[in-house]
Amino acid sequence: MEASSRLRDLHAMSDALSSRSMFYPMSATVVLIASIFALTTRTAPVHSAPPIHASRAVADASPNYTRDIAPILLHSCASCHRPGASAPFSLLTPHDAQKRAAQIAELTRIRYMPPWLPEPGHGDFAGDRRLTDAQIRKIADWVKAGAPEGPRSLTPTPPSPKDWPLGPPDLIVRMAQPFSFGAADEAQCRSFLLPKRLTQDRYLRAVDFRTGAPGVVRHASLFIDGSDKARRLQQQSGAVGWTDFSGSAGPERRRIGEWAVGREPSRFPKGTAALLKRKDDLVLQLRFQPDGRQVQERSEIALYFASSPADAPESVALGNAWVNLRPNEVAAVTDSFTLPVAARIHAVSPHAEMMCRSITADATLPTGAVTPLLSIPQFNLDWAEPLRYRSPVDLPAGTRITVTLKYDNSAGNPRNAEGVPMVAAPGFGCTDEFAGVEFQITAAQPRDASALSKVLAARGATYVIKSSGATGHG
Repeated sequence: MEASSRLRDLHAMSDALSSRSMFYPMSATVVLIASIFALTTRTAPVHSAPPIHASRAVADASPNYTRDIAPILLHSCASCHRPGASAPFSLLTPHDAQKRAAQIAELTRIRYMPPWLPEPGHGDFAGDRRLTDAQIRKIADWVKAGAPEGPRSLTPTPPSPKDWPLGPPDLIVRMAQPFSFGAADEAQCRSFLLPKRLTQDRYLRAVDFRTGAPGVVRHASLFIDGSDKARRLQQQSGAVGWTDFSGSAGPERRRIGEWAVGREPSRFPKGTAALLKRKDDLVLQLRFQPDGRQVQERSEIALYFASSPADAPESVALGNAWVNLRPNEVAAVTDSFTLPVAARIHAVSPHAEMMCRSITADATLPTGAVTPLLSIPQFNLDWAEPLRYRSPVDLPAGTRITVTLKYDNSAGNPRNAEGVPMVAAPGFGCTDEFAGVEFQITAAQPRDASALSKVLAARGATYVIKSSGATGHG
């Protein structure tokens, strides 16, 4: 089978299984990995590899696990492929990697793994998991040499799952009660009011997240609620959390952290922080995806405080149109915003659901030159994550930021269950369709921070419902 054909098959399998996971109690990721490994076991050239115990001369000249392969796996794979994480198996030990050596070589060769949605050349993002051509060749050479382990004394020590990547938190906040998610439950998005005990206002510089149900919890967002709406919703619920995902906080809601599978901690740009008032509530929003297990979720949130007060970065949400798709309809949502002052973009977070096929974002400078900010040619909800630029993107005043999200509700979209187009209703539920690309920005000059804040406050948030060509703010 040719590599290009096999890659198309794997993408189709991914799309189909992702769509069916909305209706069947089996995680798309788990089923997909199992299916891919079954496929690559049949097709990968395992027969051509020499025995694992190759001669010392060959082993010395060839890549080995401890020196060459472990650093690659720890950097690009271990965030998911470790005990207690979302992937169905670990790749932290030589034995783990050797068992799946041929499959690792095949899936990296066709660039199906590690997953990374952004297209190269459209934004330079931190935490990029893509492998270089040299790394892919090194893995292939390692497999051809029999996947030798190398000197055990040089084996790098993987990070402990008990350690927080940013070090000991200043405060850990836990869900007050565990939430039970059943083996046969359908995917759902749920909000939780978190207990918080602060004796004074604090400024947050970073936030991290740890789930108690990896593989089932796929995405998480943390908000500050400056009103009492979240408390009222919790009281009205009478259960652990509530499902009113769009109205989980009042008008003073601010997103301060976001997590996805394999995601790094959320850190605010240097010199900025989010004010967390003593009276504010914390609201955690989780997306649950069934994988056939009965789980008890009790998330932990790690908070890291700044040593001195600082202004918070601003949030610019574009494309916030609820998408109302008719069966067999192909549509696009476009939105734009013109910067009133020179600004720096620090991060971008795409938000869409099952019918979204691609997302692009570009900045058109006053000169007419275009700076690409983001391109996701094959959007996949399972791998969507917030993205932080390696270096901030500086843009002059008058720059127009434009986002376009394309949707496909036709039978040709494998994310339609059983190939049948659905009536895709607008909203923020797990089976609804919405479109959003959120940018984290600051004014390039401190003197312009107030002006930027006023423009964004006046702009507000508008939700437009159209069957096609939905356009938000100008």
